[in-house]
Amino acid sequence: MQVAKVLFHFTSQYSSLQFFVVVSIKKEMPCVTRSLIMIKIISPGCYQLFTSNYGNIYSPNYPRSYGPNQDCVYNITLPYGYVRLYFYTFSVESCPHDYLNVYNGWSLSHQRIIGQYCGVNRPPTYIYSSGRHLILHFHSDHSVQLSGFRIYYTIVYSGKTFKQVM
Repeated sequence: MQVAKVLFHFTSQYSSLQFFVVVSIKKEMPCVTRSLIMIKIISPGCYQLFTSNYGNIYSPNYPRSYGPNQDCVYNITLPYGYVRLYFYTFSVESCPHDYLNVYNGWSLSHQRIIGQYCGVNRPPTYIYSSGRHLILHFHSDHSVQLSGFRIYYTIVYSGKTFKQVM
């Protein structure tokens, strides 16, 4: 299956709207030319861009339960150095129902997954990027909703690098 993730940004004199569309294309059989196309829109208001040297990232509605059917993207883009994540709290339903994917890279179309975290598969205390960009994607389904997460991110100038913590 091929997946394309595209960021749309619409601006008018009255408002600005930004959302992601995830398009999955799957050929049913090799001899069939028609494809199945699935589209998923990142939840409205659930895209955040972080550009300061440090800050907090919260799941929707934290510390109360996050909502059902959420797809949120958190894009950390620092001016230089590496990104370090510190997980204060983490409570989401088990995979594949709810999860937090952490990607190393500068966009959703240019990424490497560092890990998928959910339920008993909790993230390590610290996660480091290999560069100045990191993307987090949080997904929840329709069933169980928990308190979610609180993550502190900061810039790291030197010290541990991505390869040292993998």
